[in-house]
Amino acid sequence: MNAEIMNKINEYSETNYADLIQAIIKLERPELSNEEINELYQQYMNNDEVKLLGEEFYINNF
Repeated sequence: MNAEIMNKINEYSETNYADLIQAIIKLERPELSNEEINELYQQYMNNDEVKLLGEEFYINNF
């Protein structure tokens, strides 16, 4: 694993967690609109059972 990438991810997680998570959602689900990404982000933040990456990360499953 690239140490520089890990350092950047750690930095982003400490300074701008919301944008980092929304970027990961966009990578996983590029077809979603910004509104849908924001909705998934809020649902992710409100539910400890939701995994960030995976098949269950779809709006219809919430």
